[in-house]
Amino acid sequence: MGFSLYTLAPAWYALVCAAGAVFITWLLYRNSPFEGTRLLWVLRSLRFLGTFLLLVLLMSPFVRLRLQKEDKPAILVFFDRSASVSAADSAEMVGVQTRLSTLQSDFQVVNYAFGGAIRAKDKGNVQPLNTDLGQIPAWVNDIWDGRNVGAVVVLTDGIYNRGVNPLFRRFQQLGALYTIGLGDTVAWPDLKVAGAFANETVFLENDFQLEAQLQSRGLAAGSEKVSLAEDGRLLQTKIWTHGAGESFGRLEFIIKPSGPGVHRYTVSIAGVSVEKNTLNNSRSVYVNVTDTRRRVQLAYHSPHPDVAAIQRALDKNGQYMVKSGPLLQSGDPSQSDLLIVQGAPVNAAEEARLQQWKKAGKPIWYITGVQTQTRLYQNLLSSISVISAPGSVNETQAAINAEFSEFNLSDATRAAVGKWPPLKTPYGTYRPGAGFKVLFHQKIGTVQTAMPLMGFGQENQVRMALLSGEGIWRWRLRNYEQTGEHSAFDEWVSKTLQYLSTEEVKKPFRTHPAQPEFDPDEPVVLLAENYNQNMEPDNRAPCTVQISGPSGFQREFRMPAVASGYRLTAGVLPPGDYTYTAGLSTDRTHSASSRFTVLKTTVELAETRADHNLLRVWSGRHNGRFYPIRSWEKMLADIKGNASIAPVLYTDNRVTDLIRLPWVCLLLALFFGLEWFLRKRNGSY
Repeated sequence: MGFSLYTLAPAWYALVCAAGAVFITWLLYRNSPFEGTRLLWVLRSLRFLGTFLLLVLLMSPFVRLRLQKEDKPAILVFFDRSASVSAADSAEMVGVQTRLSTLQSDFQVVNYAFGGAIRAKDKGNVQPLNTDLGQIPAWVNDIWDGRNVGAVVVLTDGIYNRGVNPLFRRFQQLGALYTIGLGDTVAWPDLKVAGAFANETVFLENDFQLEAQLQSRGLAAGSEKVSLAEDGRLLQTKIWTHGAGESFGRLEFIIKPSGPGVHRYTVSIAGVSVEKNTLNNSRSVYVNVTDTRRRVQLAYHSPHPDVAAIQRALDKNGQYMVKSGPLLQSGDPSQSDLLIVQGAPVNAAEEARLQQWKKAGKPIWYITGVQTQTRLYQNLLSSISVISAPGSVNETQAAINAEFSEFNLSDATRAAVGKWPPLKTPYGTYRPGAGFKVLFHQKIGTVQTAMPLMGFGQENQVRMALLSGEGIWRWRLRNYEQTGEHSAFDEWVSKTLQYLSTEEVKKPFRTHPAQPEFDPDEPVVLLAENYNQNMEPDNRAPCTVQISGPSGFQREFRMPAVASGYRLTAGVLPPGDYTYTAGLSTDRTHSASSRFTVLKTTVELAETRADHNLLRVWSGRHNGRFYPIRSWEKMLADIKGNASIAPVLYTDNRVTDLIRLPWVCLLLALFFGLEWFLRKRNGSY
């Protein structure tokens, strides 16, 4: 620690303080009863020191302290606690954890457990049913940003089935990555349905194709029966012929939908007796069968790249038939199901044309532009009020509203939206009505406001959407720049139109599960909404849910009210297909039904062969090594011998008033207190 003393007064003031202290000491002890004794000099010295220090403090001195702190390198240890890790490997990990704790004298050892998520404490008693290795670099980069991370140690079997490949993510600052391989790398004989793929949405009148990807390993050449079932009902069987050893193949099924709604199609391959793992012998895919395509009129005041961006997004979706052209040349509203209008109205003629679409009861998605006359389109809207000065715009980014529950955007899309470029948004005051659902808030610079950038409302019980800004063509380009595809932008456009075009808005009560399928260890979440006579959200009435499932399963819940709707977390349910009915009683009884499935198996157990090669490559890219679990102790010597894993010295310069240092007050108390005590003890006052 370094110490420097400074004062605003000249240095010779210290001589004045010393002279003053001598004078005060002489004045006090000039006629002392202790004259000629050694005690007198002790008392004079204590008085002089105390007085001198007190006078110096009147000069307002300050000190600069230089403090050095050593930050020991952190060793972050991640233990794979997923279901694919065997009990024997779990026991080995206990030994690893014990031995690594011996490094605490030289390193900061921090243990974590992971599966589908990372837990800050490794309790070793939970077995998640999925594994995400790619989350480890992201966790270290976020939580340990700016810290001295010497090494990361990962104990895992190398199997991941959620998130991204860990090789695609890098640690921002790291001395070395060490991986310890768990599990069995032996290729046991196996038949596997590697995947089942079909369009998410198909049309009732059209046949569609389902592709099954198949794999065999460790078997002699032969033929296997592959079956396809719809909602448990057998539809087709085919024969797949595979070669010896490891073989791959695919089968295509042409399916005629049996009816509208969400159907589950399951591809299964007959197992063989020598298989060790039969949990991967089937794979399911959900397909939403619709009875008609939606006719979309894409209108504009003048050609604009935003129109082209929407057109391209809809062209990839076979659910919509799109016609585009100027608003004043748009056809009969009765020949379309939905209108998207960009940059209008600019004049009274366009406002009148939009009034015709509104009176026809068609959902409308308004996308304002720089030329849009706010006073004109305000005449068309009652669910939101916008007061804007003509020609004034803001550069506004989109910020996701976490409370929006009308439809779900994927996590990837939600993450991407916040990074998209700003739009040119009319500057003004936005006042959404009670029934207006905000999807995006306006983010101006670094400030997220409560003003809506995009939201949904109702006009005469018909849904509408408003996007207050132009420049979404840059969103589509940025999405491609980020991911190499337009999936996030296309999902946003598709789900917006899907929400607007559904007829369910006219039902005062509706319900749906948070997702069609739940993993065996995943809590089931059900959602519901109720609207009053003015089609405003109303969740004051109690809501109950009756769930029916396999083996006579019957259970009743009360669905709690949250925000503007209802949400029930029913907990973990046994595997199987479930139907449920939600209802409430107000002035009349409302009810709605839906379905969901709890999977019998998980992807975690579909592939149990350890992938140690992945771990070798991963650790090699980060200056580390791979170790089998039986010889992992070599890692201890490698960590201690790695010159890049070293402590970091930090220097902290602090400036403070001298009087604020505790030891200065202690010295004053010591000098004057000891003087008083000695005088008192020897009979003087």
